[in-house]
Amino acid sequence: MEAIRVFVSQSPFSTLLILALVVFASGVTSGSIHAQPVKAVVMPFEGNQVNHLRAQVHEALKADSRLEVAPLDERLPQAELFISGNLSGRGSKRTLSLFAYDANGNELGSATVRIERSGRASAQELAKAIDQILNLALPRIIQSRPPPTPPPPQATPPPEPIEKPLPLPKDELEKHEAPQAQVSPPLFVFLLGVVPRNRSAEIRDTSGETRGYDSGFYPELIAQFELRPLARDPGVGRALFLRGFYSHAVGIGSREKDCTEECQNYSTVFFRGGGDLGMLGDLGGIVELGVGIGFGFEAYQLARNPILPSVEYPYLRPALRARFRLAQELFVLDAEVAYRSLLGREEWTPAFGRSGDAFGMDISGGLSGVFGFGLAWRAEFAWVHYWHQFSGMGLMASGKEGSDSGIRITLALGAGIQ
Repeated sequence: MEAIRVFVSQSPFSTLLILALVVFASGVTSGSIHAQPVKAVVMPFEGNQVNHLRAQVHEALKADSRLEVAPLDERLPQAELFISGNLSGRGSKRTLSLFAYDANGNELGSATVRIERSGRASAQELAKAIDQILNLALPRIIQSRPPPTPPPPQATPPPEPIEKPLPLPKDELEKHEAPQAQVSPPLFVFLLGVVPRNRSAEIRDTSGETRGYDSGFYPELIAQFELRPLARDPGVGRALFLRGFYSHAVGIGSREKDCTEECQNYSTVFFRGGGDLGMLGDLGGIVELGVGIGFGFEAYQLARNPILPSVEYPYLRPALRARFRLAQELFVLDAEVAYRSLLGREEWTPAFGRSGDAFGMDISGGLSGVFGFGLAWRAEFAWVHYWHQFSGMGLMASGKEGSDSGIRITLALGAGIQ
């Protein structure tokens, strides 16, 4: 391979001459490659308080002679390059991810910029990131342009029409044909809270008599988490979620209703726990729909008494789940319906019949969110119900049917990692 070596003279005149030739050559080359500037649009950014970062990126792009950049919230006809951004993280660890797309929605390049505590990007790092994106995107855009068609011969070429940037209404800006960065759910959320709830259970025997348990409202303490390990993955992996919880009743006791003599208190221990694994598909950055499968366990343990024995419910739980981002991840509506396939009902089967069937279901709806500085919150209302059938002789009574249900209101605070 042949090579040419250039030796620069130490004389000031020769140095200036060579620099002038280099500048002239680069100007000619640049003018030949980018004779027609690439039309670019800066799309809305995702994240909290990103307008100033978007404006900073817009100003940096306008300074590049290879681009014709539309004013913010306006569009250019036949735009070729679309720049979007997503601010993630918190505190001093926030980063701005920049993405370049062509008019067909194909990603042409990406880069990240560390955000300073002032909320602005370092001018040097921003310029480096933009240069990285443009070096990847511009050659592909220019290469995809159709070859110029020579105009038909004519005496006087017609003047080229002047294309003015057309104002884009704010509501239409969100529906622009260029893709926007997806809203990413939190990577991990951990919550601690209290659950005011009740329990109402009853058994009807073959003679028509009913025996039951009514707790009224009592408090539970709850710990719960949700993990989205691939939330930053642009592919199908971002749909994966894993959840778990444990809840335990506090300050609760039981005794017979309407007792006329001194009432006997029965030791009472109620607790529950479980978890599930599932997928939530993103629909347009606002709605997520999916399914999950999990396992749970509920225990209602009562000291021996003449009315109702303890019962434990291990169950499998397939569920349908939906999330609606009302304000990105700051305010999210979560709804769920699930079937509970009971794997047993310890002590009730021998007490009220040798065999029988049982199943349950739950329906819940909640509001939750994670702030940029890491505070997470959740409020949820849920209804849970079990249906029972009995057959055969039981040790306490010959049961026919029964139910066990309650409502649960969860109020929790914690931390979230975005």
